[in-house]
Amino acid sequence: MQAKKNKKAAIYFSAGIGDALLLTPLIKELKSDGYHVTGIFTSKFLVHGLYECIELLDDKMIILSKPKMVWFIGRYAFTPFDISFVNFFAASKGNLVAASQTSKKVITNKKVKFTYEIPENIHFIEPESNIHDSEQNLHLYKKRGMLTEADFHLNIKKEDLSKFNLPKSYIALQAGAGNNETPFKIWDVKKWKELITLLSKEHPEKQIVLLGDNTEIEINKKLEAKNVVNLTGKTS
Repeated sequence: MQAKKNKKAAIYFSAGIGDALLLTPLIKELKSDGYHVTGIFTSKFLVHGLYECIELLDDKMIILSKPKMVWFIGRYAFTPFDISFVNFFAASKGNLVAASQTSKKVITNKKVKFTYEIPENIHFIEPESNIHDSEQNLHLYKKRGMLTEADFHLNIKKEDLSKFNLPKSYIALQAGAGNNETPFKIWDVKKWKELITLLSKEHPEKQIVLLGDNTEIEINKKLEAKNVVNLTGKTS
């Protein structure tokens, strides 16, 4: 039986969706130990939208401006979280200061220089060599056996896709990455076209569905073809 959630934990999200998903085992472990888990979202990539589709966090705090951060610190300074986790990609000085003022204990795996003495409640855990990011995140809290597929299973709220008239079976692709601010992470359009051609030959009964947000409209336009449905910017 799961323990009653009377302990409060906060996890900071400041990078992209990939990093957010790799925090899943940590969130699950905290919840299984009876923590009420709040996501603190300071990411400009609107990662909080992901958790509107995924039933995982107990609460969300979206902090995308300095005034909101000041409000957040004032709100939780007197009723702090028991523990906050600020992983490598979220460990800015601003986030660590906010976490130290709103939590009894802060855990991070990235050392950040402070112009004054580091708050006593910030604890640094040395990253391990040859360990996947998802395990690095989990080790901020505890170490246990090897991660399994179940550690990443997510309950996703179903979205009504009937308006798109999709076939029963299809293959979804997202060609963009990093909100198109990191072109070095995006595969060449020519390679995507080759992949789509191969998939269409291997699975002629399935349509190819292109997904992405409004920043990926241009790249996906280049991939449109006879067996391709372009839903870029049309889904959550």
